[in-house]
Amino acid sequence: MKTPLVKKEIERPFMSLSEAVVYTQFKRASLYHFCHLRILRFFKVRNRKVFFLKADLDDFILNENNLVKSNKMIEEEAAKHISTIKKGGKS
Repeated sequence: MKTPLVKKEIERPFMSLSEAVVYTQFKRASLYHFCHLRILRFFKVRNRKVFFLKADLDDFILNENNLVKSNKMIEEEAAKHISTIKKGGKS
């Protein structure tokens, strides 16, 4: 009895543009635009195929500048700022 061949995915630290589209859920044009603006690091093999490191995509998405703060976080920062001003310190 033959056993069916199961295609195993190889764990790689990088991914192609098509894989990055699926991974990030960004449109292909958006990823190209981020590359064009040089705000997303990428590798270009033989001046054609574009690759991304998975860690770079994670860092791009989880960047502190992309964080939308909750009301609680804003209130805590405001309270901290006010207490600093009352003490006569600089913020």
